[in-house]
Order: sequence, then structure tokens, then C-alpha cells
Amino acid sequence: MRNNYLDSEWDDECVSADKRSYPADAENLAEGDVGKCLRGMRAILSTEGVSLNAVEDRFTDSHKRYEVWINGTPHLIYDLNEISMEEIWGEAFRRLIQIVNLFLEEAGSNERLFGIAGGNDGRVIFLTPTMHELLVEKGDIFDERWTPVTGDDLR
Repeated sequence: MRNNYLDSEWDDECVSADKRSYPADAENLAEGDVGKCLRGMRAILSTEGVSLNAVEDRFTDSHKRYEVWINGTPHLIYDLNEISMEEIWGEAFRRLIQIVNLFLEEAGSNERLFGIAGGNDGRVIFLTPTMHELLVEKGDIFDERWTPVTGDDLR
């Protein structure tokens, strides 16, 4: 912990040295970087039994709908027919977390992905439920914005 938030040393790509925390700038995610973020996590996901053979970002319907295709299956990030432009950053951040957690659960992993901060400061972190509970219990030592949350808590 540093400056009242969970942190570790980062490499040049802003990935933590322990390979648990990754950059997830919500603006970049909403503009088509969900697949890039997933590919950056490929090694830890593989360790947890999740195989990402093919990952492709796709915009359809005149850029109103954004999907990430994983292993040939589409996963909706957002659809502007259902949400407003002002909501796409948060929705992309939330959906990244939900999609990864779906894959982790299907693989039988005990790890889950949690969001930290959001917006241009967004990060995601892999934690077990026990690790997350401990951090929440110690929440009074964190700046509230830096407490790891689930994708469902972001709604």
C-alpha cells in the first residue's frame, strides 16, 4: 500500500511486477481497447485455466455497438441504443471485469478480477475472495476510491 491505495511496482506498460494489477483506463477501453487489455492479461489467465486463443475488438452499427470477440464468441461491451455516450467509460470498465470473471469461474479458478478507481486512473487487479475480504475489512486505511470492487458494484 502506498499513499492510501493498493499498489506495487510497475513495468513500462504499467503492469504490476507481481502480474496481478493491470492498467484499465476506462476511456481507452470504451474506444476499443478491451481486447488489448485482455491480451495483456493472457499469461495470468492461462495460469488460471482460461485460454484466450483469439481476441478481436469489433464495432458495428456505425460504431454504436462495441463487442469483443473471444475464441469466436461475441461479448457485448456496450450498445449506444441501450446506454448514453456518457455511460460508455463505466460500462466498458464494468464489462471487462464481468467477462474476465465469467471465464475465471468457468475455468474453476478461485481468482476474480476487481476494479480500482475507474476513469482515466482505472486499474484492475486479480484477487481471491479471501484477499478481497481482507482488503475490504481494512478499507478504512484506503482512500475509498482505491478499494477494489466487483463489476456488479460498479453499476
